[in-house]
Amino acid sequence: VARVSNGIRGADGIGEIIFSQTGARRASAARSDDGRAIERGAEVVVIRYERGVAYVRRWDELAHPDA
Repeated sequence: VARVSNGIRGADGIGEIIFSQTGARRASAARSDDGRAIERGAEVVVIRYERGVAYVRRWDELAHPDA
């Protein structure tokens, strides 16, 4: 689970996520996996990495798919 630190604007937008790995705080470039915008502060899950970019989805959508 990571938090969006710089919003992701739709399909072609790129933002940034912050997460903890082995006790250290890390950052990575991120894109939305499904092409929808994701606002700053949203909790997300990394679906995959491609060429140094994390593709993410909102945590609440994965945790509660019927909502």
